[in-house]
Amino acid sequence: MVRKVYVLDTSALIGGFSPGKEEAEQVTVPSVWEELREGLSRSRLEAGVLGKKVRIVESPPEEVEEVKRLVRKTGDRLSRTDEELLALALSLRKEGREVEVITDDYGIQNLASLMGIPHRGLLMPGIRRVLRWSKVCPACGRKYPVKTLRCPSCGSELRRVGRE
Repeated sequence: MVRKVYVLDTSALIGGFSPGKEEAEQVTVPSVWEELREGLSRSRLEAGVLGKKVRIVESPPEEVEEVKRLVRKTGDRLSRTDEELLALALSLRKEGREVEVITDDYGIQNLASLMGIPHRGLLMPGIRRVLRWSKVCPACGRKYPVKTLRCPSCGSELRRVGRE
């Protein structure tokens, strides 16, 4: 029997997710623990860990690199924590687990969608469509890779735009 696993983002705990109320196994990465310095969200996570409802798990380095490659390809902006969280979800899915990422972070949701990993938010409605990012010059309209800062043709600062 495949048990469902919830991979918890910082925003899930800030948004009121209470570890232990769901029947699924619940995991997160050490950097989520570090992001929650104090307050109710930190207390929720501590109670979940102490009550053995939440496990804190390191993301495998191979999956972290795989996520980073995808981030470079799509132009999404993710933190180290976001990348580690998605890498953990990817690793669990590769083990044959039924994974769902709990997050209100649209960047995580966008990449999870591209990776075929289900996700849901708590306070926010979630993404409506999956985007890939690029840069466009507002002056001359030329398109460039997401890492480009200024238009090589006219020198204008580029704007980040999403496309489906």
